[in-house]
Amino acid sequence: MATDYRRNIADSLEEYGKNQGYNHSRSFYEDLAWGGLETSSLFTNLPPADQSRIRNVILAELTGKDFNGNTQAQQGTNGGC
Repeated sequence: MATDYRRNIADSLEEYGKNQGYNHSRSFYEDLAWGGLETSSLFTNLPPADQSRIRNVILAELTGKDFNGNTQAQQGTNGGC
């Protein structure tokens, strides 16, 4: 079930991004679609390298920093959250 939702969320994020003029990879949108699922068994069963990449993508977009607190360029426009 989570896999289907993630796919649909990634599709929606990608469509929105394209409508906003962004040109990001599919993997970027798929990584963002994991948001909120980081404690799920589906996520924790991923290889550690994938978990780290996904966490860093999500954190960079939310905060402008990676999991280690290093400044990262955001791919989208900062929402001010």
